Parts: sequence; structure tokens; C-alpha cells
Amino acid sequence: VNVLVHNQLGEDEALTIRHGTQRAGQDPRYGNAGAVWDIWSVPDASLLRGYLQEHAHEFLHRGQPVSREELMDSIFDQKFMVTKRHRIRMAQTQQPPSQQQQAQQQGCEARPIHPWHFEQYQDEAVFIPAGCPHQVRNLRSCLKVAADFVP
Repeated sequence: VNVLVHNQLGEDEALTIRHGTQRAGQDPRYGNAGAVWDIWSVPDASLLRGYLQEHAHEFLHRGQPVSREELMDSIFDQKFMVTKRHRIRMAQTQQPPSQQQQAQQQGCEARPIHPWHFEQYQDEAVFIPAGCPHQVRNLRSCLKVAADFVP
């Protein structure tokens, strides 16, 4: 669980607090959200891993292109930040042949990958289900409290 407890706003910004199923605004700059999350389902982890390995050369880590040879695990190495462009490409039904072959070898079908993509505002909690790959991008200075539960 990750709770956003403080979100630094500009002088001219008012705090936005959502309730229940209320959707966030459609502002491409994410309004005054503190963070943006992507969470993939457990069954999508192997497909995500294959996509990241296939497209490693398109990502930068600390200003340098990511080398496939240096990767031990494309998810846990934390060398990738999946952007909107890559989320769109992952969602396409036609995937590269190498990714389709890898999915078949791992006993799953090659199919589109769709993360849950959402904003986190002040006083909101994010629960990350066990085993789900995830990434978070802080949009502004904020304080968060995280608690990990191990069975």
C-alpha cells in the first residue's frame, strides 16, 4: 500500500480531492496529481518482460541506452520507464515475432498488454497486488508512506 500524504502545489493551485468513483480530469498534465502509476497484471508479467527485452535499445537508463546483454531481469533491474508511446505499442494486437515466440515458449499466448494507468492525488492510497509489476512517476514533490505486507 502506498499513501500519498502530502502533495506540493504551486501558489495558484487548489488541492483536488476525488471521492468514490469520481474520475480525474482529462488534463494531459495530470492536473495537480502527485504521481502517475502503471500496474500490470501477474499474467502479463512475462509478456511485459519480453517486450522490454525486445525494445531495450529504445530506452535510456542514466542517459545511456539500455543494453540487452547487461539485463539480468528486465522488470526487477529497474532500468525502464514505460512511456505513453510504449504503452500504446504494447496494446497493439500485432506483436513482434520474437515476442510471440517467447510467449509461446513460456506457455502463454501473445496478446496485447494493458496496464492499469492512473493518477494518484493527495490522501489517496494505491494497493499493488502481489506479484504485479508496477512503476510510479512522481509529478511533483510529495510525501508518501508505503507499507509492504509479506504473508
